[in-house]
Amino acid sequence: MRSRTMARQWSVGDIKEFPNCEKADSIARKCSNLSKQETIRCFCAQDLLNAYVGCKGEFRQCALGTSFDSASDDRIAQWQDACGPHLPKDITTPRRPGRDKDAAAGR
Repeated sequence: MRSRTMARQWSVGDIKEFPNCEKADSIARKCSNLSKQETIRCFCAQDLLNAYVGCKGEFRQCALGTSFDSASDDRIAQWQDACGPHLPKDITTPRRPGRDKDAAAGR
């Protein structure tokens, strides 16, 4: 992911690793070469949604703000649109993404 590489180089926060972003990329790659039904089962899973939300938090830590939120929100919305009809009943919305500059400052 190009934006993740750029974020590592220009990070103003204390984060240097992006495990959730890397997990999301890995899951998406793994799911891309499967049959339609297998792709749906693979892609429309709690792990990928959690990784997308975690990645949003990692970018917030990197930028110490919400500069990347719209791109993250778009990715999550695309996932929800694609997976909505196929989601298992036990899927839950992950907790709020990680720290941003206001949370880091205690506001």
